[in-house]
Amino acid sequence: MVAPVLQLSPEQAYALTAAHAVLFVGSLYVGRRTDLPRDHPRVIQARIGRVLGAIALSVVLTAWVAHQYRAHSDWTGAATFRALLHQGGFTNHNWSVALAWGLGSILTLFAGPLYVDYLAVRHQPRWPIVVARHWAEDLSTLVGWRNLVLAPLFEEAVFRGLVVPLWLNAGLSLPITVFASPVIFGLSKSRATIGIVGAG
Repeated sequence: MVAPVLQLSPEQAYALTAAHAVLFVGSLYVGRRTDLPRDHPRVIQARIGRVLGAIALSVVLTAWVAHQYRAHSDWTGAATFRALLHQGGFTNHNWSVALAWGLGSILTLFAGPLYVDYLAVRHQPRWPIVVARHWAEDLSTLVGWRNLVLAPLFEEAVFRGLVVPLWLNAGLSLPITVFASPVIFGLSKSRATIGIVGAG
């Protein structure tokens, strides 16, 4: 059975997008320890926990709004959550395809760094081994996992997994949503601006 379409306005989708950005970026700074550097393991672990909490809040908020503006009055909470997953691309028959597309889009983020690594070592003998060793060293630390695995996954979960379906449900066209996706995704990078301003 196809899940019913949500009835959201563009303004509601924009407001939810802003709420997700505030929750995501704000979680990085609430309760932040200033006596330890950003790359300290305790700081990283605390931030991961807060971001996971923010993602959970974003999912609950989105499910609640979806339930309030449901297309059919007989939706239950479980049906709302199933519809949310369905509209995010996760259905019983294509969840593996949706997961592959999501991971594929995350992997494209690494095309640039991989190419830079290649340019730096392309004249060395056995350069693939050098590049693989470099990435293995990065992934042997908590900082590397944060930068290369967790941060992209968390950002994808919120800014593509939750926000893009909301925009489509609000009646925004696919071309507008596709071209606006980098701007939406850029909201997660606003933490860098906050860090620069705070450091200055």
